[in-house]
Amino acid sequence: MNDTDRQVSRYVDGEMGRDEAAAFEARLRDRADLRERIDEVRGMRGLFEPERRAARAESLRPYEPSAGLRAKVFAQTVRGPAPVREDEGLVVARQVGQRVLYAAAAVVLAVLAGAAWTLGNATTGELDASPAELRQTIDELDARIRASAEAAEGR
Repeated sequence: MNDTDRQVSRYVDGEMGRDEAAAFEARLRDRADLRERIDEVRGMRGLFEPERRAARAESLRPYEPSAGLRAKVFAQTVRGPAPVREDEGLVVARQVGQRVLYAAAAVVLAVLAGAAWTLGNATTGELDASPAELRQTIDELDARIRASAEAAEGR
């Protein structure tokens, strides 16, 4: 395609700017061969216009999957994904992880058993204070708390 054919095609398709189209139309007045070429291009384009419109309408229509495709997708969705074959590295990693978890659980159980044994052997003592001594200790603690609060407010 030479430069003149490109210009004719751009003119027929309306792709030229206003100034470029005006300059091209000035050339058309003097050249009958260009006018004939434009008529030929328009005629050829007219032959394909119905197909072009149909193709454009088809391209604007939303895609509608076939019933077979919908059935396959639905069957796959209901059935779930295909099972994945694990490689040997993943199998070994899972086994090591399980063994570590079992060892950690055994350590926790041993610690809990030791704590239970310690608590079970602890002696429970009784408080060796009279009610009056307890009351005096509580009053002393209350006084300290009040003094501390008053000192904090005074600052």
